[in-house]
Amino acid sequence: MLEIRWKLKHVVLILVLTLVLVNGMNLLLGSLPLPGLKSFGARVIFLTFFQDLLLLALVLWVVEKNRSNLADLGLTVKNWGKAFKWGVFGGFLILIIVVVVGAFSFKILKVNPPPQTFEKLLTLAKTPTEKNLLVFLGVFLGPFAEELFFRGFSYPVLKKYMGVVGGIAVSSLLFGAMHFDPYRFLPLTLGGAILAYLYEKTGTILSPFVAHATWNGIMTWFVMGKMFFY
Repeated sequence: MLEIRWKLKHVVLILVLTLVLVNGMNLLLGSLPLPGLKSFGARVIFLTFFQDLLLLALVLWVVEKNRSNLADLGLTVKNWGKAFKWGVFGGFLILIIVVVVGAFSFKILKVNPPPQTFEKLLTLAKTPTEKNLLVFLGVFLGPFAEELFFRGFSYPVLKKYMGVVGGIAVSSLLFGAMHFDPYRFLPLTLGGAILAYLYEKTGTILSPFVAHATWNGIMTWFVMGKMFFY
C-alpha cells in the first residue's frame, strides 16, 4: 500500500512555483541577448524543457523531504505487462474520446479553435534536430513529467481527502486547466480522468504514461504525416 506523506499544500506549492518560475524564465529570455532563443519555436521548446524538468525536480524534492520513496509515486514495474497493455488501450481510447468530444463541442459552441501550440511548433520545425526534440518532448518527457505530477503526486493526495471519484474528478479538472487551452478544456479533462483511472486500476505510473505517450504519439504522427503529404 502506498504511503502518501506529502500534503495538498505541496501540490499547490509546486503548481505556483512552476507557473512563477516558467513565466519568470520567459521574461528573462526576452531581456537577454540570445539570438538563438528569440524565435517563437526556439523559446517555446526551451521553456517546455525547463517546465518539464522543473516539475520533475520539484516533485522529487518534496517526496524526498517527506521521507517517501519512488514507489509511493507509482514508479514501480509491478504487473508491467498488464499495465503496458492497459496503457496502449487507454491511449487509443483517449484519442477517440478527445477527437469526438472536441469536434462535438466545437460544433455546439460554433468555434473554429486555433491549432495547439505543439502543432504550431511541429509545422514550424525545419530541421531533423528540431523535429526530434519535439517528438522527445511530446511523446516522452512531457507525458512522463505530467503523469508523475498529476497522477503519481497529486491524485493520491486528492484521493485521501475526496475518495477515488473526487480525486479523479479534481485531478483531471486540474490537468485540463493547466494546459491553458479553453477550447479543449473538456476533452483534455476527460482524457485526464481516463489517465487517473488507469493509475488507480494498475497502481503504477507506467500505465497512464504509456497511454499519454500513445495519445500524443499518434497525434504527432498525424500532424507530421499531414505536413509530409501537403
